[in-house]
Amino acid sequence: MLTLSAITRTRRPRAANSDADSLLSPEVIAREIVEDLTAALAEFTAIAEALEGPGAQPPST
Repeated sequence: MLTLSAITRTRRPRAANSDADSLLSPEVIAREIVEDLTAALAEFTAIAEALEGPGAQPPST
């Protein structure tokens, strides 16, 4: 399970002499995650549209 503390450690590696006060707040981390995922979704949308090409039929559901 991915936890917020795991994301914090992954995103901002701590130096050996740093303390918890130097870490980003959970609110900042959450906002950065949302921004990253929003950007990734926009990129995947552009890829999907490019693959469909002109005149391509969207997949039926």
